[in-house]
Amino acid sequence: MTSDNEPMLLRVHEVARLLGVSDETLRLWRKAGKFIAPVGGPGHPRWRRSDVLAFIEGRTYSAAPEQSIESHLDDDLITAAAHFGLV
Repeated sequence: MTSDNEPMLLRVHEVARLLGVSDETLRLWRKAGKFIAPVGGPGHPRWRRSDVLAFIEGRTYSAAPEQSIESHLDDDLITAAAHFGLV
């Protein structure tokens, strides 16, 4: 249950902040199918807070149910390291 001042639908930057990643990382996860689908229309993605919290707790994945959030974070770190020529 959310309080009156907590939105039921979250925007990109709100979801990214909950996940501890940048907006761009969240966009990349969406594009790669590593994050749950938004409920908003094109150009205005929104996520149910309950869905995002379930994702964080490891209960819901759109692309690979067997993966944990740690594996998503590992993938993101590897991508970032490759971008900077570290791997």
